[in-house]
Amino acid sequence: MVYTGVLIIALIIMSGLIAFLGDRVGRKVGKKRLSLFGLRPRHTSVIITVVTGILIASLSVTILLGVSANVRTALFNLQGVLSDLAALTLQVQQRDALLQERDEQLQDMEEEIKTTEAELERIRLDRSTLEKELEALTREYLQASRELELVSAELDTVSTELEAAREEIVSLEEDRDFLTRIFDEQTEELESLLVQRRELEGKVEQLEEKTEHMELAYQVMEEEYEERFQELGRLYEALGERYQEYAEGDIIYLRGDEIHWSLIEGGMEDIVILEKMEHFIQEANDIAQARGVELHDPATGRSIVFYASEFLAVARELSQREGRFIMRLVAENNATPGEHLRARFQLISDYIVFAEGETILAKELPTSLPPYELEKELEGIFNELRVTAVENGLIPDAHGYLGAIDFVVFYELLDELKAREGPLEVAVVAAENIWRSDNLNENIGFRVREAGTDN
Repeated sequence: MVYTGVLIIALIIMSGLIAFLGDRVGRKVGKKRLSLFGLRPRHTSVIITVVTGILIASLSVTILLGVSANVRTALFNLQGVLSDLAALTLQVQQRDALLQERDEQLQDMEEEIKTTEAELERIRLDRSTLEKELEALTREYLQASRELELVSAELDTVSTELEAAREEIVSLEEDRDFLTRIFDEQTEELESLLVQRRELEGKVEQLEEKTEHMELAYQVMEEEYEERFQELGRLYEALGERYQEYAEGDIIYLRGDEIHWSLIEGGMEDIVILEKMEHFIQEANDIAQARGVELHDPATGRSIVFYASEFLAVARELSQREGRFIMRLVAENNATPGEHLRARFQLISDYIVFAEGETILAKELPTSLPPYELEKELEGIFNELRVTAVENGLIPDAHGYLGAIDFVVFYELLDELKAREGPLEVAVVAAENIWRSDNLNENIGFRVREAGTDN
């Protein structure tokens, strides 16, 4: 640094000296009005000034080149210096990248060290826990050893008790022999009691004969009861008919009464469906007129009034759906003689509710029931049968009836139940396929068998 400063100062002094000498020469040339190369003195002065500047620059460069190798390198090998500088810059960048990578590796290693230290701390904690568990297991082992000693002592006690029990068994065998002798004595007493039993059985036979006489008297009373019950049924039917006549008076159809019904198949051609529905309307009209309903339209001869849109809607539904249907015509007003009747259509899907041979209902009856209790049980079975049929889809009439059980069938079943002993099972079976539109009581049979059997 000092060398460079001295060199610069020397160059400044030398440049000033050359400039001074050039100025002195220029002045002398100007005063003497000398001419160089035949030029005018003024131009000669300029040339001298220029030459002086050139000398100052040349001398400065020469001195710098002679003194400093760095100047020579910078002046004559600048491109190589720049190339070396670029290579060095690249090396610096590579080393910086390598240093960055090593820094990252160092950070990863620090993190691994931290993880390892945490794992080591966890292992230390686990070790502490395991040491505590080992201490606990050691205590348990010592406790188990003490318990084993106690069990061994108890085993000795049990062995002693076992020996005592064996001695007691010998004593019990002696007691058994004693009891055997007593049993033989009791057997003799039992034989004596058997003789007394046979005597009592004779008395029981006499009582059974008396019971048979009483049963015969009971059967006579039962027959009288059945006759009275049948008479009461006939009176009840007559009373019902009179009550119906009294309640309805001159009303031919009550609102909701079924005028007529018929089965019809769906999915047929429109013309066929319309023909069948017209025939159905004509049949319903004849029935209504026969019961006294007034003629409404002389042109068509019909007494029943209905909406044409409803008629066409039912026909359209029948043409679009497959299967068997129940078509009903139901009164919409109370009709009296001399009045026309307004009605509406009902279309209900018909299907098999109970297949042939299917058990509709089965109920077990307890043993030894008196006749009036049997009648109550049968009435309960028939009521439950009606509920089961409606729940499964059977359609009752407008008054909610599914048909009445014939009295003959009722009493035949009652007689069969009376004639059999033991707990019985009464089953109601479909005699044939029962559709929704069928009358339940006309398509069923009854099966009576002992409870708990399959025959």
